[in-house]
Amino acid sequence: MKPKNQLLCMARTVSAVGSVTFREIIHDKILYNILFCSILLLGVGWLASTLSVIHPERVILDFGLSAITLSCAAIAILTGSNLIIREIEKRTIQVALSRPISRAQFVVGKFVGLSTVLFLNWLLLSSSYLILLSAISEKGRELLTPILALALFFSLVQSLVLAS
Repeated sequence: MKPKNQLLCMARTVSAVGSVTFREIIHDKILYNILFCSILLLGVGWLASTLSVIHPERVILDFGLSAITLSCAAIAILTGSNLIIREIEKRTIQVALSRPISRAQFVVGKFVGLSTVLFLNWLLLSSSYLILLSAISEKGRELLTPILALALFFSLVQSLVLAS
């Protein structure tokens, strides 16, 4: 095989394992529980901001960043730690590795699937958080700064590192 065809074949294999992993994680109930708890934490942040006298937008800012970081970290740790173990227990790893797929391709494909789930979770929570933050008041719109975007980006990077 030519090196270009080998790379294409490896990318297809990793993509196939990643898509199967993505569908497997999406059907997992713990994902929805974590997502529900983080949206609940965003709502608690909004309620707590109404009780604050001095800086209500700061309360929403802190609660929102904490909810996103905790949600992504929990999904990365709880879901990521069980991906390979679940394959070994169900003995589906033997079927997968009997095909022309290397162990590295299998593990990278699992990571790609988990990373896709983490990105979608981060995107959903970040967008709802930014909408909530911009809707609270004029001061809430002032908080939409590049520093906030950088903090949100680094929460995604943190969850990807935890997943790896």
